Amino acid sequence: MVIPVGLFHDEPHILFLHLNVAINLHQHLHRYNDVVTVLNSENALFNRLAMPNQSFVIVALLPEQVLDRTHSFNQINFEPYATVDYIYLLYKKHPIYVTIKRDRFQQLKGWHSITDDTLDKIIWIVSKTLDRNVNYCNERACQSARDGNNGLAAIYEQQRLERNRLRIDAMQQLLDFI
Repeated sequence: MVIPVGLFHDEPHILFLHLNVAINLHQHLHRYNDVVTVLNSENALFNRLAMPNQSFVIVALLPEQVLDRTHSFNQINFEPYATVDYIYLLYKKHPIYVTIKRDRFQQLKGWHSITDDTLDKIIWIVSKTLDRNVNYCNERACQSARDGNNGLAAIYEQQRLERNRLRIDAMQQLLDFI
Protein backbone atom coordinates (compact mmCIF):
# COMPACT_ATOMS: atom_id res chain seq x y z
CA MET A 1 0.00 0.00 0.00
CA VAL A 2 1.24 3.50 -0.87
CA ILE A 3 1.46 5.92 2.06
CA PRO A 4 -0.18 9.26 1.20
CA VAL A 5 2.24 12.20 1.16
CA GLY A 6 2.15 14.16 4.43
CA LEU A 7 0.13 11.53 6.29
CA PHE A 8 2.21 11.79 9.45
CA HIS A 9 3.06 15.52 9.22
CA ASP A 10 1.23 16.32 12.47
CA GLU A 11 2.78 13.46 14.45
CA PRO A 12 4.71 14.74 17.51
CA HIS A 13 8.35 15.49 16.64
CA ILE A 14 11.37 16.41 18.76
CA LEU A 15 13.59 19.31 17.78
CA PHE A 16 16.98 19.38 19.48
CA LEU A 17 18.66 22.76 19.54
CA HIS A 18 22.22 21.50 19.85
CA LEU A 19 24.34 24.33 21.20
CA ASN A 20 26.34 22.03 23.47
CA VAL A 21 29.07 20.34 21.46
CA ALA A 22 30.09 18.14 24.41
CA ILE A 23 27.40 15.59 23.49
CA ASN A 24 27.33 13.85 20.11
CA LEU A 25 23.57 13.67 19.60
CA HIS A 26 23.84 12.10 16.17
CA GLN A 27 25.65 9.12 17.68
CA HIS A 28 23.05 8.54 20.38
CA LEU A 29 19.87 9.42 18.45
CA HIS A 30 20.47 8.08 14.94
CA ARG A 31 17.86 5.32 15.34
CA TYR A 32 15.15 7.91 16.07
CA ASN A 33 15.61 9.97 12.89
CA ASP A 34 11.91 9.66 12.02
CA VAL A 35 10.88 11.57 15.15
CA VAL A 36 14.02 13.56 16.02
CA THR A 37 15.70 16.44 14.22
CA VAL A 38 18.98 17.90 15.50
CA LEU A 39 19.44 21.57 14.68
CA ASN A 40 22.65 23.51 15.25
CA SER A 41 21.32 27.06 15.21
CA GLU A 42 18.40 29.04 16.55
CA ASN A 43 17.57 30.23 13.01
CA ALA A 44 17.17 26.62 11.84
CA LEU A 45 14.95 25.95 14.85
CA PHE A 46 12.68 28.92 14.22
CA ASN A 47 12.43 28.07 10.51
CA ARG A 48 11.26 24.58 11.46
CA LEU A 49 8.77 25.94 14.01
CA ALA A 50 7.20 28.09 11.30
CA MET A 51 5.86 24.94 9.61
CA PRO A 52 2.09 24.81 10.22
CA ASN A 53 0.06 21.93 11.66
CA GLN A 54 2.87 20.21 13.52
CA SER A 55 3.42 19.30 17.15
CA PHE A 56 6.89 19.81 18.59
CA VAL A 57 8.86 19.00 21.70
CA ILE A 58 11.91 21.23 21.94
CA VAL A 59 15.06 20.22 23.76
CA ALA A 60 17.73 22.89 23.99
CA LEU A 61 21.18 21.71 25.00
CA LEU A 62 22.82 24.89 26.11
CA PRO A 63 26.55 25.53 26.45
CA GLU A 64 28.20 23.87 29.44
CA GLN A 65 28.65 26.96 31.59
CA VAL A 66 25.47 29.03 31.89
CA LEU A 67 25.69 31.84 34.39
CA ASP A 68 22.08 32.95 34.32
CA ARG A 69 19.50 30.36 33.34
CA THR A 70 16.64 32.87 33.02
CA HIS A 71 18.72 35.03 30.68
CA SER A 72 19.48 32.03 28.47
CA PHE A 73 15.86 30.92 28.55
CA ASN A 74 14.50 34.35 27.67
CA GLN A 75 16.90 34.63 24.75
CA ILE A 76 15.16 31.66 23.16
CA ASN A 77 11.52 32.76 23.05
CA PHE A 78 9.08 30.03 21.99
CA GLU A 79 5.90 31.84 23.07
CA PRO A 80 4.63 32.72 19.55
CA TYR A 81 4.65 29.09 18.48
CA ALA A 82 1.41 27.27 19.33
CA THR A 83 2.94 24.09 17.89
CA VAL A 84 5.34 23.75 20.84
CA ASP A 85 3.99 21.36 23.46
CA TYR A 86 7.02 20.93 25.72
CA ILE A 87 10.34 22.67 26.17
CA TYR A 88 13.32 21.19 27.99
CA LEU A 89 16.50 23.16 28.68
CA LEU A 90 19.54 21.11 29.66
CA TYR A 91 22.74 22.72 30.85
CA LYS A 92 25.43 22.67 33.51
CA LYS A 93 25.76 25.35 36.16
CA HIS A 94 28.95 24.24 37.86
CA PRO A 95 28.84 21.86 39.68
CA ILE A 96 25.13 21.09 39.17
CA TYR A 97 23.46 19.70 36.05
CA VAL A 98 20.11 21.36 35.49
CA THR A 99 17.02 20.40 33.50
CA ILE A 100 14.20 22.91 33.11
CA LYS A 101 10.83 21.68 31.80
CA ARG A 102 7.90 23.76 30.67
CA ASP A 103 4.71 22.87 28.92
CA ARG A 104 2.15 25.29 27.60
CA PHE A 105 -0.01 24.98 30.74
CA GLN A 106 2.60 25.12 33.52
CA GLN A 107 5.31 27.26 34.99
CA LEU A 108 8.92 26.23 34.69
CA LYS A 109 9.95 23.19 36.70
CA GLY A 110 13.55 22.42 37.45
CA TRP A 111 15.49 19.27 38.24
CA HIS A 112 19.01 19.37 39.61
CA SER A 113 21.58 16.62 39.68
CA ILE A 114 25.16 16.38 40.90
CA THR A 115 25.96 13.82 38.19
CA ASP A 116 25.94 14.25 34.44
CA ASP A 117 22.75 12.42 33.53
CA THR A 118 22.08 14.63 30.50
CA LEU A 119 22.09 11.74 28.03
CA ASP A 120 19.68 9.79 30.28
CA LYS A 121 17.33 12.77 30.28
CA ILE A 122 17.58 13.11 26.50
CA ILE A 123 16.64 9.46 25.93
CA TRP A 124 13.86 9.77 28.56
CA ILE A 125 12.44 12.74 26.61
CA VAL A 126 12.63 10.69 23.39
CA SER A 127 10.81 7.82 25.14
CA LYS A 128 8.05 10.11 26.46
CA THR A 129 7.57 11.62 23.01
CA LEU A 130 7.37 8.15 21.49
CA ASP A 131 4.59 7.40 23.99
CA ARG A 132 2.72 10.34 22.48
CA ASN A 133 3.48 9.05 18.97
CA VAL A 134 2.05 5.61 19.80
CA ASN A 135 -1.12 7.28 21.11
CA TYR A 136 -1.28 9.52 18.03
CA CYS A 137 -1.09 6.51 15.67
CA ASN A 138 -3.59 4.52 17.71
CA GLU A 139 -6.12 7.37 17.69
CA ARG A 140 -5.71 7.86 13.92
CA ALA A 141 -6.02 4.11 13.26
CA CYS A 142 -9.23 3.89 15.29
CA GLN A 143 -10.70 6.97 13.60
CA SER A 144 -9.82 5.62 10.14
CA ALA A 145 -11.42 2.26 10.98
CA ARG A 146 -14.58 4.02 12.24
CA ASP A 147 -14.65 6.00 8.99
CA GLY A 148 -14.47 2.73 7.04
CA ASN A 149 -10.99 3.43 5.65
CA ASN A 150 -9.36 0.14 6.61
CA GLY A 151 -6.35 0.69 4.34
CA LEU A 152 -5.48 3.93 6.13
CA ALA A 153 -6.16 2.27 9.49
CA ALA A 154 -3.63 -0.43 8.57
CA ILE A 155 -1.01 2.20 7.70
CA TYR A 156 -1.51 3.94 11.05
CA GLU A 157 -1.36 0.58 12.83
CA GLN A 158 1.93 -0.24 11.10
CA GLN A 159 3.29 3.16 12.15
CA ARG A 160 2.11 2.54 15.72
CA LEU A 161 4.02 -0.75 15.81
CA GLU A 162 7.16 0.98 14.49
CA ARG A 163 6.88 3.77 17.07
CA ASN A 164 6.35 1.18 19.79
CA ARG A 165 9.52 -0.63 18.64
CA LEU A 166 11.43 2.66 18.89
CA ARG A 167 9.97 3.25 22.35
CA ILE A 168 11.23 -0.17 23.44
CA ASP A 169 14.65 0.71 21.99
CA ALA A 170 14.68 3.92 24.02
CA MET A 171 13.77 2.07 27.20
CA GLN A 172 16.53 -0.46 26.53
CA GLN A 173 18.95 2.39 25.94
CA LEU A 174 17.97 3.83 29.34
CA LEU A 175 18.51 0.45 30.99
CA ASP A 176 21.95 0.25 29.38
CA PHE A 177 22.90 3.51 31.13
CA ILE A 178 22.29 1.96 34.56
